[in-house]
Amino acid sequence: MEKRQHTNDIYEKTMVRHVDSMCEMIHVKCLGSATKRAPHGQEAHRNEIFDYHDALHSADMIGPMEDFNKYNNELDLTKDKKAIANGQLRQLRDRLLVTKMKNEELSEFSLKFSSGVMVFKIDEEIKNYQEATKEVKDVQEELQDLEKKLDVNRAHLAQVRKTKHDLEASLKDIESELAQFDK
Repeated sequence: MEKRQHTNDIYEKTMVRHVDSMCEMIHVKCLGSATKRAPHGQEAHRNEIFDYHDALHSADMIGPMEDFNKYNNELDLTKDKKAIANGQLRQLRDRLLVTKMKNEELSEFSLKFSSGVMVFKIDEEIKNYQEATKEVKDVQEELQDLEKKLDVNRAHLAQVRKTKHDLEASLKDIESELAQFDK
């Protein structure tokens, strides 16, 4: 769980650095070209806005989308693992019920006929029952771990979606400002 949290922290820092560097690149690129083109007044401001628009289209939006797709894939894999673990758990429960029924049948039979062979079979069935119980517990623990990972992935996916939504909203705001200045 700590390793997963560490990975998520690294991802968050990477996203923040990526967005910051992208904004800084756009700002520097725009300011540099605006001062070269128009030395003063309204024309400089207008050129700066056009430069922002040009820089936005050339900005690297692939990195965040690749990260977004990576988390989507991890979420799908976790769901698949959970489905497999649930199937294994059902199989083990079925085996446990069959073993329990056999154990009860053998117990009843051994009460009627006491012999060394029957005691051996009962001991074997008890051992099988204990092994099946242990397997069920192991699968339940694995299922709980997978559910925790799924919750963590859902939280990170929501965060990535929010970041993506915020970036898209910022882009729309800038494009609407550009449209106003074009008029």
